[in-house]
Amino acid sequence: MKAIATHYSRALLLLAFSFAVEAASPVICNHLSQELLQTEPAAKSFEKELLGPYADISALTASNLQHAYITFIGKVRSRQSVWSATEWKQVKSVMAKLDSRKNSMDQLLRVADKAQIRNIQDEFKAIEAKSNSKD
Repeated sequence: MKAIATHYSRALLLLAFSFAVEAASPVICNHLSQELLQTEPAAKSFEKELLGPYADISALTASNLQHAYITFIGKVRSRQSVWSATEWKQVKSVMAKLDSRKNSMDQLLRVADKAQIRNIQDEFKAIEAKSNSKD
């Protein structure tokens, strides 16, 4: 009987929490959408800076994804020492988008391209760790 009461209490607590989140969501969503609108142009500009002609990540194909990674890591190598913590967050976000795109087309990539991309990912992790140790 005690186990049923505990389970029922947890269910009520979760239900109450979900109502609270739902009630607050218009305020939160409005704030987040305003924040996103203010930062989205800056993020797109940063993607263009890091990826050059490959900035439209959703348009990358199996034949040019490797080139996007090469362009990205070249920019990271040359600019890593001058980036602020905020810029590093944007850099990591771009890498995450590239990785997501790679994962979505992994079956289409050649073995050699996968190996080079993996090396670039490892190099990025090392550069990122080095930058984190300076902070």
